[in-house]
Amino acid sequence: IIAVSFFGIFAYAKNSAGVNECQTVTAMTGFDSTKFFRDKWYTTHVTNGHFTFVCQELKTTKNGQLLYIDYNYQKNKKDYNVRCESKGQDKKNGPIHFDCKISTPGFFKLFSKTDKFQADFTIMTTDYDNYALFYKCVTLESGGKAGNYVVLRRSKSDVNIPGIVNSLLGINHVSLKKCSDLINADAAINAEVV
Repeated sequence: IIAVSFFGIFAYAKNSAGVNECQTVTAMTGFDSTKFFRDKWYTTHVTNGHFTFVCQELKTTKNGQLLYIDYNYQKNKKDYNVRCESKGQDKKNGPIHFDCKISTPGFFKLFSKTDKFQADFTIMTTDYDNYALFYKCVTLESGGKAGNYVVLRRSKSDVNIPGIVNSLLGINHVSLKKCSDLINADAAINAEVV
């Protein structure tokens, strides 16, 4: 059940945002994971995604050197939990590699398999307290990839894009979609995807 939902979500995402290789983007220098991986971040803008699946509330934590991102989503009236874990950056100022697992909470967890995927996050800029811009490349177990630029805010209601973020997006020739606009498109798309 989880596999069908997971791959149903990414099948559409892969068609619209599929890539053969992850883009090479410049990571910010001096990134401090302790300042970033604390509290919640809210996704406000993305380049790709027709589902609110990409517009999540992310709970970020750090325990020693381990980094965690946790979020939930709903598909076909079923709840799913995603936990991504990383040992940190492989090299200074590079992408952060995460191993992620999707599971079903509660009773259904006993009867479902856990699906896995990998995600590489390249933090392009952040002030740690208000905004962040990163590029995420997801690799599915099948080998398929999907890339996305994502703007995060600490406040869910703050949908303004800071100037430095706009500058970096312009350099990379990227345009964004507001997550609030994707919510309205969700109902129509969910009717098309099984």
